[in-house]
Amino acid sequence: MGPNSFLHKATEGWEHLDDFEKVSVNSEKAEDEFRNYKDSERQIVVENHYRLMRTNQTFAFVDKMYKKYHSFDKKKMTIWDAFEVLGTYVDSSDPDTELPNIEHGFQTAEVNILTHHFTPYSFSYSYCYSFCYC
Repeated sequence: MGPNSFLHKATEGWEHLDDFEKVSVNSEKAEDEFRNYKDSERQIVVENHYRLMRTNQTFAFVDKMYKKYHSFDKKKMTIWDAFEVLGTYVDSSDPDTELPNIEHGFQTAEVNILTHHFTPYSFSYSYCYSFCYC
């Protein structure tokens, strides 16, 4: 077996998927393992998360958060220290991933590079976007 035989088997029948879908779908995942949008135990948390995001999309809220967090006087740390702190954060908008946030950030960056035009800044921008989103 060649080095690509596993990849070929894992992606068999995926010709109709776009690049984003190809890296987003786990071929081994059973249908009942995907997120239940109707009555899962975390559905209320997810719905509340998105409700608050939409409610707080106002200039006043953004201005308040900018003033609160843009002074950079909360804590001094390296970017890697910040990534470690991020690893303890539970993203209530994405409750069905068990990956640490640092890995989720790398996945986001890799998917963005695969599905968008690559520039020298693609990886760092995508990773930082994922980091800041949390």
